[in-house]
Amino acid sequence: MLSPDERYVFVGGDQDGAAFYDAASGEQIGFDPGLRTFRLGGWVDDQTFYGSTSTRGGPEFPGGQVRIVSCTTTTRTCTRVATDFRVPRNTNLLFGTGEGPYFS
Repeated sequence: MLSPDERYVFVGGDQDGAAFYDAASGEQIGFDPGLRTFRLGGWVDDQTFYGSTSTRGGPEFPGGQVRIVSCTTTTRTCTRVATDFRVPRNTNLLFGTGEGPYFS
């Protein structure tokens, strides 16, 4: 998924670290989502994206602690934007947009 200015791109989820890429050079750019697994929710603007992090893997994060975060390409860090919660088994995570994570 491209950033609104098409400078950065996410190409998939990464179980043990998070990264996006410079669309022109292909350079991998790591960032710190705060917990083990990051799933992209979408872009807010050219430099801000959001998603979910979890203490356990899997697209629905079964039984694990989930955190919704906002991240920036400039600092490469994420900030918690909601109280952590658990997602019950056999339940899919949906963001306020009505969409689930990309690349789950």
